Amino acid sequence: MTQGSGKPPPPFALQRALGGFYPAAALLAALELDLFAALAAEPSDAPTLARRLGAKDQDRLAALCDALVVYGFLTRSSARRYAPSAEAARYLVPDGAGYIGPIAPVYGRFFRGGLDFARAVRDAAPSGAQDSAEDAFLRGIHPSALANGRDIAKRVDLSHAATLIEAGCGGAGVSIALCRVFPGLRATASDLAPALPVARALVAEAGLADRIAIAEGDILAGPPPGGPADAVVMRALLQVLSPADAATAVANAALALRPGGSFVLAGAVLDDNGLAPEDMVGFNLSLMTLFDAGRAHTFGQHAAWFDAAGLSAPERAILPAGGSLLWARKR
Repeated sequence: MTQGSGKPPPPFALQRALGGFYPAAALLAALELDLFAALAAEPSDAPTLARRLGAKDQDRLAALCDALVVYGFLTRSSARRYAPSAEAARYLVPDGAGYIGPIAPVYGRFFRGGLDFARAVRDAAPSGAQDSAEDAFLRGIHPSALANGRDIAKRVDLSHAATLIEAGCGGAGVSIALCRVFPGLRATASDLAPALPVARALVAEAGLADRIAIAEGDILAGPPPGGPADAVVMRALLQVLSPADAATAVANAALALRPGGSFVLAGAVLDDNGLAPEDMVGFNLSLMTLFDAGRAHTFGQHAAWFDAAGLSAPERAILPAGGSLLWARKR
């Protein structure tokens, strides 16, 4: 359509892009204020909630709460008392069964990084590099690591596995989740030295220090410690590596596997056309802003790395949040 001919297109994509910022901003503000924890005991109006939080501006707080009602995180009674929605009670209240509150600062960095993507493009470098071994970062992503471990247990047949290696383990959340599901499983979780104190602490807090060994290992320097094992898992690792380093990591992981053993990867994987899953297309901008070599590689790239490492063609499951599980056997 040429300019000035016919009816102009409605600005749907523009409205979606500009309006999509506000739910995330409201949620992160609420988590930073501990708003959901403050409302968990009993519903409260804005003045009462402001006193409980030590907030000086009850009008702004009421506006935030109303936005959270609209976005599905709070409910509001006829007396204008706010309470967590059923979803918020499960995931955003500290005692909730699926509590993810510690990840809020991490997402805050991801969002701020995404908003600064223009500078990363201009400078060909991260605009705000993230230290992936930082204690707060590792504890922040721990709930999602546990969730990925549960996803793996549901979707990948690991019934044959007695020994497991988690390479690039971070806080060892995948090992913890899988050892909880499979009582006979023993794991070795390895990473660079700065990540190990948090991993040891989280494993001890889970009561699994007798079944999960923590070891120093550099997946780019050689096979991870603990092999030969029945299964090797990696989570959110290849997405912070260059293509060449990602290929090396997969090859070294495969060297730690017994023949017929399972290799499982969880993380950001794009379709070969680069346009899906939609959540990962957006997340890719944050990866490229916060990590020196960060990017979501394509499924085809992963399949080529698997093949070169002596693994079978990978199977894939796309998780509800857009991340992928890939799994294969060692030939």
